[in-house]
Amino acid sequence: MSTEIRTKRILVVDDEEHIRKVLSRALMAQGYDVATAANGEEALLKASESPFDMALLDLKMPGMGGLEALQKLKEKLPGIVVIMLTGVADNESIVTSSMAKGAVAFLTKPCSLADLKETVSKAFGSGSPSTIVECSRGS
Repeated sequence: MSTEIRTKRILVVDDEEHIRKVLSRALMAQGYDVATAANGEEALLKASESPFDMALLDLKMPGMGGLEALQKLKEKLPGIVVIMLTGVADNESIVTSSMAKGAVAFLTKPCSLADLKETVSKAFGSGSPSTIVECSRGS
């Protein structure tokens, strides 16, 4: 009986192309299999084509926003780990609502790549870090 170790798959969803590129490069450098989507609708389409272990979801996007995409992704892939991305983390009701819908962490943009890597690693390692990370500016 052979055991196959599968690379964790992460979907990065953000309407800003440069954010998608930076995040996906950093995650690929860590050995993850990364795909990107520019909005919630595209994220759901990609999730229906192939399952993901994690999604990094921007909160504010044109069309389907992050909260709606979070809810629909969790319906489609109940085991997916979701980390929300936002430019502003001072709205407690949005954070609470995201966590209630299944997000395990919140990253404030822009964030350092070290904070990104740590948050993703913790989310995969412990399952639910339930944290809000105020990321500092930097690489």
